Amino acid sequence: KDIKVPGLSVKLSKLIPDSMKACSTGWVEKDLSKTRFNIIPSHEYTNKYHRDGLEESYRHISKSLPRQLRNEGKDVSMSNTIEFLVSEEVFVKIARYTSQVLVKRRLEPVNCYELRQFFAHKLLRSRFDVSTEKAWSDFMEPLAVKHGFTLMPVARFNNILTSVRGYDVNSRAGDSGDSSWKQRKNLLRSLEEIEKAMFNRSASFLFNTKNGVLVVDDELVGSRASDVESKAHSQRKTGVDGPVSDAMADSMICLLLGMRLRVTGESQRDNVRELLKTAPKSTDSTDRPKFSTDRGLS
Repeated sequence: KDIKVPGLSVKLSKLIPDSMKACSTGWVEKDLSKTRFNIIPSHEYTNKYHRDGLEESYRHISKSLPRQLRNEGKDVSMSNTIEFLVSEEVFVKIARYTSQVLVKRRLEPVNCYELRQFFAHKLLRSRFDVSTEKAWSDFMEPLAVKHGFTLMPVARFNNILTSVRGYDVNSRAGDSGDSSWKQRKNLLRSLEEIEKAMFNRSASFLFNTKNGVLVVDDELVGSRASDVESKAHSQRKTGVDGPVSDAMADSMICLLLGMRLRVTGESQRDNVRELLKTAPKSTDSTDRPKFSTDRGLS
């Protein structure tokens, strides 16, 4: 049965797909004729509730990043900014842990430079919905020739891909990078060191503590692996099951400032409490940052 759109003729209403029409069931109408509203112009609303904080956040970043780069003796450029925010500490740790697996597999260890190349290749490879071998032969090799960059051998890419770790492998028995049994009871919490290192500089230098808005919400990390700890199912996100992380972000400029994976035996409240210990610090008594959470957080 076609849904009739109020205000349109039956003929015009039939031209609009039902999926684009407003819901006609499940709503309870409420008489608002006697309800008083305080109507203000749109520009006044923007100035009063959003503009000041938004402009202040962008001004803060435009001053903070160049200052930090100059303090380290670096030119203000896009590449130096990315290198500064994605701390070398992160790549050093991941390269060290990944090399532990590679060596156990009698393969060459990976250094920070090659690891950066690997992640760049992984981002490029994600653009092609085909097998890795086909992505290399049909797309990435021609792109390498056209743009003049050196393509990592596909065998090396796959070896690093199956060996990447975010925790000290030598302290865990059974993790040799192959299909052998791994004790996975607390592997997610082993990633906490990397989680903190990844967002340390973003949280320290990018958030506007004067009047920014920090928001906390949970996020489902999709994974196809069958042996991931604390794998949750979401009815809202069909086919995207995986562990859950609690994350905090700058609501003004939509910038992720931290995350912490939730593990078995730890409540959401305890996990958020630990996450907030890494939140941006304010040392000025005149600062008035705002804080909000998703309605599902209590």
